[in-house]
Amino acid sequence: MRSILEGIFSDKSLRPVALSELKRPRTPNSYLAADGDQTQEKTSAPALRLAMPVERAQELVREIMLDTFGAEERESEHGLLFIDRSALMRFPDGLYAWFDQVEGEGGAGTMTRVALFSRSVYGRRDFGVNLARVDILKRMLESRDGTDAAAAENTSES
Repeated sequence: MRSILEGIFSDKSLRPVALSELKRPRTPNSYLAADGDQTQEKTSAPALRLAMPVERAQELVREIMLDTFGAEERESEHGLLFIDRSALMRFPDGLYAWFDQVEGEGGAGTMTRVALFSRSVYGRRDFGVNLARVDILKRMLESRDGTDAAAAENTSES
């Protein structure tokens, strides 16, 4: 039954896209966490900033999306793209993540900026699903923020 529903509810509209070329749907079933200098689209929240290298942030997003959400990763030359399906009806939603390095505020040094976009393919409203997906991902990333620096400090002290 699962594969039948996934065949009916296609995810073909979820394609890789550069953040600068992103077009939000007209329906209110998406959530975009990005900074104004990254996109012309209206944002829902600012991008996330993490005190870790880009590669580590990418690994963590991949780990969380695959292991916690059970999403499927799609190949993308513009960051990361995941297909996350609803449990019962298998409706596909897309989670996009883009990464770059920026200077932190107040002398915080180089930070990784993570822009996140979650959108539903089907339905006019998302009942807060896209906001929740981005919020959970952001909280899980923030909980691991700085752990690489702490681990490196502990290793150097040994």
